[in-house]
Amino acid sequence: MDAGCQLPDWILATPLQLPLRYFNRQSAPGYIINLQDDSILYRFGNQLFGWGRIPLAILEEELTGESILSLWLMAPPEWWDPLATLQLPGGSRLFNAGRQLMFKLNSPVAPMILPSGFFIKQLVDYASEIGALFTLFEQDLDQTASGLSAPQQFAAVQQHGSCWGLFQEQRLLGKLDLLYPVETSCWAGGLVLDRSVRGNKMGRRFLQLLLQHSPFNRLELQVDPSLRNYYVQAGCEPLAYISWYQLVLADTGRSRKR
Repeated sequence: MDAGCQLPDWILATPLQLPLRYFNRQSAPGYIINLQDDSILYRFGNQLFGWGRIPLAILEEELTGESILSLWLMAPPEWWDPLATLQLPGGSRLFNAGRQLMFKLNSPVAPMILPSGFFIKQLVDYASEIGALFTLFEQDLDQTASGLSAPQQFAAVQQHGSCWGLFQEQRLLGKLDLLYPVETSCWAGGLVLDRSVRGNKMGRRFLQLLLQHSPFNRLELQVDPSLRNYYVQAGCEPLAYISWYQLVLADTGRSRKR
């Protein structure tokens, strides 16, 4: 590592490798709170990243701090079952906000071509049609995935990556976020298409074309497990099931989440 603390080699075999390596290389890097042979609790700013069987007492101590605003605790779901009973001061609590499936996708061998009139480009400036896609993504999940407004979500993506759009002529019909770039790999998420173009494999084409024309040769994707077959057919290889947790503040009724 050229900055930050020394991360263990086994991190490279987990779905947490990209965000941890990315934040470890920032000019003000994160730091390791607790490290064992197969678990890590890492903090960057007001976010926590965890993997493995982290001692609950250590996690509880971090979660009682007033500066913790976001939470990103990831691990095979069965490892985190004790969190459901974790008692925090003031009635604040953690709950499992979702189980996800991590995939990897390598650059396609055959060139990907979009139908006539379709193209992709990076989205640089926020616009209402971009916000509509962020909103549609949350509606598809049937939950507020970030706790942020659409402009705030777009700004967060821009801070740690880039947002790409799928266009037909001048109409924006889809978007995909590329986050936490490290060398030739990055994390991909937030893939959503306008309902008018669903059902004709445009999402798969968009994903593969973007990887083909980006500086990356590997994407890691976090998706709902119900979409497993869709992503397998798109050429993605399953990596692991994970859980992510949300911190709810009982005193204010607000949620602290990623």
